This record gives sequence, structure tokens and C-alpha cells, in this order.
Amino acid sequence: MLGEINKEMGTDYLLGDEEIAGFVARGYHILDPDIDARIHRDVRQQTRAACENGANPGNAIYEMVPALKQVLSHPQVVGALSSILGPDYYMECHRHVHCTSPGQQAGRFHQDGTPRALRGWTRPWRYGHRPRKVLLVYFPQAVGKELGPTSVVPGSQYYRRQPEDMQRLERRVEGGEGIMAIVHFSCWHRAGANQTGEERIMLKFLFDRQGEPASPDWNARPGYEPDFAAKARTWSRCEGGDLLTLPKTWQTMWNWLAGRGAERSGGAESLTALMAKLRSERESEALEAAYSIGGQLDSVGAHRLMERICAGSESEREMAALALSASGRVAGSALRQALAAADPWLRAMAADIAGDLGRESLDLLPEIERALDDEDAWVRHNAAQALEIWGQEANSAEQSVVRALDDPEAFVRFNALGALMNMRPLDARCTELLHRVATRDAAQPQWRAQDALRRLGNDKLSY
Repeated sequence: MLGEINKEMGTDYLLGDEEIAGFVARGYHILDPDIDARIHRDVRQQTRAACENGANPGNAIYEMVPALKQVLSHPQVVGALSSILGPDYYMECHRHVHCTSPGQQAGRFHQDGTPRALRGWTRPWRYGHRPRKVLLVYFPQAVGKELGPTSVVPGSQYYRRQPEDMQRLERRVEGGEGIMAIVHFSCWHRAGANQTGEERIMLKFLFDRQGEPASPDWNARPGYEPDFAAKARTWSRCEGGDLLTLPKTWQTMWNWLAGRGAERSGGAESLTALMAKLRSERESEALEAAYSIGGQLDSVGAHRLMERICAGSESEREMAALALSASGRVAGSALRQALAAADPWLRAMAADIAGDLGRESLDLLPEIERALDDEDAWVRHNAAQALEIWGQEANSAEQSVVRALDDPEAFVRFNALGALMNMRPLDARCTELLHRVATRDAAQPQWRAQDALRRLGNDKLSY
């Protein structure tokens, strides 16, 4: 964990408005911090020792490579992460070292996590668009095109289907030693082909936002508002594709990061016309329609969207869910009704959207707390995830979260641990339960419980 890092060091290196607008649109921010070359050398040496004889330490790489603490605590790194995730961000228990051997072919394009299944590092069913979770990829050596740097596809974090022409659109994270990128968790990416005689080392870390944004966390200029429509025209000419023409989507994410939540807005198109576009085969058109609907919706419209979620195709259901997520508090009545439905899939979906709404759905806290005892594992999984997102603002549910640490499903326990880590500690019983999970549970909850104990001040404990 990063509890030992003084986050105040990063306040002089916060990102600016244009950098945040670029991250919202492209889904990544390239960072070249001024870190001493000796630190990168130590990281390389310690990483090779940790991976000796083909071993991959996985999550333990952070502990096995002590020099990484100096990299991740550098003020420029702290400042960039704080700008996107808020000053109380934390490093998740999932980290990894990726080494590509000489001659290794390029990887496939993919999004991290495994939605649509109750496993992996993200919620089931759909990826989140709000940048609550980011990857940090770091190269401790200079990396050019021939060494096979990681490539990211600008704007692809908003797409559920793999966009076409990825090779033309991809952008490589390349540069001198220490080059890194902060990448939206849902961004499509891949490893490049290693065409050299050297091994390529890349270290990947997962960082989470602990609380919902209440105001800009970056170095914001008073009164500044990005003209995303103009930026879409400029960036699409420079970077050539549909991926960078989502101004309504970008504006929604900007509003959320700035702490403004859902904002009512009119538009040239009627709600009926926008609803029809949720079925569009062009995903960019459906996305823009969903976020335009979110700005115009009232409670009656929210119930209409819920009907589309129940009866539409899979892609239409997901777009309708995005529109509900963008609508703010007006979605509350429709979600409350869905949380009481007989269909467990509908209850799970409603819990998922409630979490995605963040603090704007806090009125649903009693229903989400009850959902922790639902007979369906996906409902419990998504309810625990919603409580993790709400964090301290939902701390009245802490006792229920502690009970969820005994849930029979490992990833419900995993999400319950995340919720507990974002709430204030309870009492000695809480520490006792974390000890039990940290020593006797499945692998993923074990790692998260160990991190939770460190964050609760028990960082001298051994396992």
C-alpha cells in the first residue's frame, strides 16, 4: 500500500485542465517523471531477481522490488494520480510484471477485467465509464517501437465492442527509461512485438479512487469549461477516427470529475429520437444518445428506460443503463422498483447502476444494504461494489459489510473488503475478521485483506 507516501508532495505537480480534458477523451495520460536513473536501474535489477528462473511474483512484486516505492511516491506521479483519482487514492492489491522476451509477438487487444462472469477485477455485465479505477504502466528501461511498448487505443474506454482498425488508431507508450502511462481501466490496449535481442520489462499497478469527487482535484482554472465539440472536430482530424468524436460523453465525465454530477440540459433532438438511437449499430451514435438522454430525463423517462432494459437487446440494455447512470437522482424511483423485482438479473443490474451513479443514488442505501443478503450472488456482488464506491458516505452500513465478509462467494467477500477499506474502521472485531480472511480465504480476498490491515495501521503484521 501507499500509506507511507506523503501525498502533499504531489500538490505542486497536479495536472491542468487541458491534461484532464485529454484524459477524459483519450483515456490515458503519458507521464515522464524526473526520477533518478539509479532508481530505474535498481528496479530492473530487483525485478529480474524476483523473476529468476521464469517466476512471476504477481501481486507480490511491489514488496519484492523495494525501489518501486521511490517510483510510485515521486511527486510527479503522486500529483498526476491525485488529479485523476483524488488525493485519497490507493493502490489495489492487483499488480503485475510483464516481461516480453526477444522475438515475442504482439499481444491481442483487450480490456482488463472479466465482465459478464463472477470473477476477475471488475463488476460483471458492463465496464464503468467514470474513471474511478486506472492502470499505471511503467517501463524501468528506455522503450522504443522495436522493444514492444504497450499500445493504447485513444477513446476506446467507452466502447463495449472492440473498435475496428485498432492497429491504425493505437498509440505507443514509448520514451526514455521511466516512461509511464496512467490508463483508464476500460481502455483497449495490448503489448507490442519485441523485435530486439533484449528483454522488455513493464510493471503494471491498479489504483482506485476512495471517495466520489466533490470538486476538481486537479489544478483547475476558475470558470474554465472545455469546448468538447470543438475538441472533437480537432482531434478527429488529427487522430482519424470515430473513437474521438464523443463530446456529450466527455462532457458527462468532465462534470462528474468536477463534482457536479448529472446536469440538466436540453438538446436539438427529442427524447423519442434519442431513445431510438440506443439501438444503433454504430456504437458511437448509441453512446452519444445515451448521455444526451441522461441530461434530459425525468422520473417518468427513467421508468421508460427501465422497460427498455427489461425488453431490449443486450447492447440496447447496456446503453439504457448508461443513460440511467447519467441521469442522476431522477433514476432513484426506477432503480428502487428494480431492486425489489422478482428477477435476480434485474436486481443485479439495478445494484450495478446504483453504484455507478455514486453519491447521487445514496437514497437507495437501505435497499442496497438489504441486497447484501440477497439469495443471488451477483446481486450481493454488485451491492457490495456500490457500497465500496459510496465509501464513507455509506458508513451506516458498515456492520452489514462486516457480515458480508462471511459470504460464501469469494468475490462478494472481495468487494465487501473494498467497501470496508473505504469506510472508517469499526472495532477490534473488524481487525479479527480481516486477520481471518488474510490468512485463510481465497487468494484475491487474502491479498485485499492484507492491504486492508496495512491501511488500518497493522502494517507490521506478517502472513
